[in-house]
Amino acid sequence: MYHTADAGYRCGNREGCLRGTRKGVLREVERWLTSELEQRVFWLNGLAGTGKSTIAQTFAETSFADGHLGASFFCSRDFEDRSNLQAILPTLAFQLAYRYPPFRKELLPVLKANPDAGRESLCLQMEKLIIGPLRATHIPTLIIIDALDECKDEQPASAILSILSHSVSRLWWGQPCLFSTPFQLRVFQSSWDITHNRSTALCAPSILSSLSQTGQKTQFVLSTSHFLTSSQTQSGVKTNNFL
Repeated sequence: MYHTADAGYRCGNREGCLRGTRKGVLREVERWLTSELEQRVFWLNGLAGTGKSTIAQTFAETSFADGHLGASFFCSRDFEDRSNLQAILPTLAFQLAYRYPPFRKELLPVLKANPDAGRESLCLQMEKLIIGPLRATHIPTLIIIDALDECKDEQPASAILSILSHSVSRLWWGQPCLFSTPFQLRVFQSSWDITHNRSTALCAPSILSSLSQTGQKTQFVLSTSHFLTSSQTQSGVKTNNFL
């Protein structure tokens, strides 16, 4: 199956947060991962230079060390195979198969029956390569996608966010798992605001956090129970400031 070999968090020369920095943001992300909140998608957005990728890198490193991370894809407009939306889901499936033998056992028959499954539509890719094997194995895991806005494709980058969000909502149940929380799949995604209709893109209960820089402060906006729309941003969304 076609996949991008150098898209994972351990490839390249990306650096995480400096020791002692971004503590507030990282604490919120880690709390989301291990909490019993129903929000399965964490979308970190903000303008260039606000530190989204360093936060994603650090979160990937810590979640892998804790045994939570299943797969990651760090997009980059500087590399063709890392700026292609069609490469994301096959690459995530490849990493999940490498990470989890039961997942691999379920995925192999799919690829034998349809070797081109990784080149089908995003919806079919998600269903055949990721949702099907996860549903069959009940493996709890975390997927991280960084800089989704750097993809170059005829389809909008928000399409994959919508597909991921919808799919995550179909894989939730209250079974005990290695996180000791009632979830099977969670997705952390970082980008600038790639959609003007967030309530449409985020089909599952989600946390949307916006980073902006004012001097040395970073603003962290949490939507903790509903889809966040532009009107909600202006009324009633909890805002915290972190140094």
